[in-house]
This record gives sequence, structure tokens and C-alpha cells, in this order.
Amino acid sequence: MIYFTRKRIKKEALELLDEIQSSSLSASDEELQKELGQLINHVSYIARKGDDFLLKSAKIALSSLLRSPPHVTVAKEINSNLAHRKKPPYDKMTPSTKVILGLCFCFYFAFSLLIVGGTGFKIPEHFFGVSSSLILLAAGSGAIGSIVSIMSRVGEFSDMETKDHMVYFFTGLFKPVIGTSFAVFIFCLIKAGIVPIDLGNETREVLVISAIAFLSGFSERFASDFTKKAESTIGAKAT
Repeated sequence: MIYFTRKRIKKEALELLDEIQSSSLSASDEELQKELGQLINHVSYIARKGDDFLLKSAKIALSSLLRSPPHVTVAKEINSNLAHRKKPPYDKMTPSTKVILGLCFCFYFAFSLLIVGGTGFKIPEHFFGVSSSLILLAAGSGAIGSIVSIMSRVGEFSDMETKDHMVYFFTGLFKPVIGTSFAVFIFCLIKAGIVPIDLGNETREVLVISAIAFLSGFSERFASDFTKKAESTIGAKAT
């Protein structure tokens, strides 16, 4: 049944193409020719898809263009709708959805690594004399800060002007990674004493590190300023 339906639609699509061809030869209006050209592309897609609804839409668009005077607005709307349907699912998403999709992939990879790593890898209590729990605290706080940053301005991504829509996806995917990296780096700067900060007792140390790591992931400007301060400090000592 499906085979015969597709075969019929393909036959009707070819007939529609012949009709468009004869119409385009007599059409003198440039806008009319443009819409007919777009319709040709859509008909070839409809023939492959085998969708009756899309075929009828294309027929309505053609009949609208062949009217006297032509109903170009109707044809434009149908062409626009057909073009939207041809897009892959990712391209139909809003920028905000693409960012969140990237964030979900980041979660997926992170949890996969945790599950795989947790089965056969035991975390030592100290790395180079520094408490592992503090390093993990800094990394986790940085990741949370970056996630909060994304979610708090997720609506703003729609205003971004970019031709490459994969930018949105990779923003959501790598923002937590960048935030975590900055947080751990700044944690190292503090523990090394390059940027002197009074950590106080153990309780205060945990809170200060959590706050600074969160800010490192949340604000690129904060992380950048902190890094520049460390750069100037190291540069001054080197000279």
C-alpha cells in the first residue's frame, strides 16, 4: 500500500514539475519566477518524501501563482513552510534549545565518565599535597557556576548574530568544561600563593574556594581578570 502511494505521489510530482516548467516559460515577473524556482526544489523533496499533504500544498502554491493576478503571498507562505519542513530537526530548534541540548550532552559525557571512572579508579586523598576533596569542590563549583550562567541568560542566545548555528550547541557543551578549567586553575593560583587570599580556617577555606570557583565558572570576566592579575604578579616577580 505504501509502495503504491509513493509511486502515485512521485507520478503526480512529475506532472506538477511539467506544469511548473510550462508556467515558468510564460512567467515574466521576476518574483513569480523566483517562487516557481523554489517550488521546483520542494517538489523534488516531496517526491522523495512521498507525502500527500506536502504535494497538495505544492499544488495550491502553483495554482495561486497561476491566478490572474497571481496570489504571490499565499505561494510565499507555502514555500516558506515547505522549506522549514525540509530542514533537519536540529535546524528547526531555537538557539536556546540548541544551547540546552549541548548542555545535556555535556551532562551525558560527564556522568558517563563518572560511572566508568568510578568503577575501577580510586581517587587518592591528596594530589601533590593538596586535598582531593578541595580540588573536586573547586571543579564542581566551577561547573555549577557555568551551568547557572547559561540558564540565567538562556533567552539571550536568540539575540546572538551568527551564521553557524552549531555555535549554540558547542556553547552549551563546552561552557561547563571551560568553567571547570578556570575554577581549578584559579584554585591552583590561590593555593600556590600567586594570588594571595586569606583562606582562614578549614571551614572558611571551603566557603572561599566554593565562592571563587563558582564565580570563575559563572563569569568569564571574573576569571579573565583573576588570570590577568596572576599574570602581572608572575611577570613582576620574573623581572
